Amino acid sequence: MELHVTDLRQAPGPVRLHEDVELPRIVEENPQVSGMDPVHCDLEAEAAQHTSHVHGLLSTRVTYDCSRCLEPFERGLTARFDERFTDDPGEADEEHHLSGETIELDPYIEQAINLELDVYPVCSEACKGLCPVCGANLNLGECGCDRRPVDPRLDVLKDWFSDDGSK
Repeated sequence: MELHVTDLRQAPGPVRLHEDVELPRIVEENPQVSGMDPVHCDLEAEAAQHTSHVHGLLSTRVTYDCSRCLEPFERGLTARFDERFTDDPGEADEEHHLSGETIELDPYIEQAINLELDVYPVCSEACKGLCPVCGANLNLGECGCDRRPVDPRLDVLKDWFSDDGSK
């Protein structure tokens, strides 16, 4: 998504930007994300003397892999977008410096979405996860494995009475 600064400065008021943006790098670079719809951008841009201000909301649907049971699930995601751009080299560090007359917004949109992604997504708070012994999805039913913890100090004794009758 591009914003032309000259058009923005000539506009009589704020410029509304409505566009859907594809961000394939988010899926490629985030192992917890298995898919994502295009990001719907509902932005407004305003220009002052040497500053351009772009703000609004970003929304999409993300397909995550549950970090407990590894099953895919979808969740809506909304992020606030608020960035300032300037061509004045003496401005504060909170603003991005322009090098031309066009602002490429995709990297800033991608950053805003990345900051809102779940790091350890869970399909539900009641998710039981996988059995640590056999790997079965415990949300679908119990597997019957013995998952009682063994005191590590007694772990050596588990082979004392083996099934082959050697001891």
